Amino acid sequence: MMACFRSLLLFLLAAFLVCCLFAKTASAHGDFPTLTPKELYDGMQSGSFDLIIDVRSQAEWDLGRIEGATFVNALNLFGTADEMSSPYDLAGCESCTIVVYCNSGNRAVTAAEILQHAGFTGKIYNGLGITQWQEAGYTLSNTVESVVPHCVANPGQCKMSTAPTFVPTFPPTFEISGGIVLGITTTASAFVVLAMTVFFGVF
Repeated sequence: MMACFRSLLLFLLAAFLVCCLFAKTASAHGDFPTLTPKELYDGMQSGSFDLIIDVRSQAEWDLGRIEGATFVNALNLFGTADEMSSPYDLAGCESCTIVVYCNSGNRAVTAAEILQHAGFTGKIYNGLGITQWQEAGYTLSNTVESVVPHCVANPGQCKMSTAPTFVPTFPPTFEISGGIVLGITTTASAFVVLAMTVFFGVF
């Protein structure tokens, strides 16, 4: 009996350590909720986002973009020798709700981190990329011009201040949102405490 409880305790402790490792990995990639194409589309239709920014290259933008997006040329390269744009091109939007997308979602995370480090305190979402957007059946435009955000034209004035409520999904890359990791870690901690209580209570 005692051996069984010890095995259970060791298992739960191992699960707790794994969750902590996942939490560290998620933190390294930034804590930005991920939108599915449908969540992005529905949020755009309802006006839930203040601006949608496309952080791909000029060539990629010219081939097709999500209608209603603002082009911020390769924002993910800010601070490098190949810098093409700056987060300060969006001055006035620091407190606004922003969706960042690229081709698949990886550059979007980098760009979101750049915005966050530049002092953008509003909610920032990873809108993944046009790959997922098209796979979901949504179309691109190559005729609509880049949108000048309301917050750029009117600094500090966001169209909307309330972000949509939804459960973040797992992006295609191996990233887990901080909220999900926190929930898993909290649950694991509770199990560990419970197991230790039972173990020491019995023995």
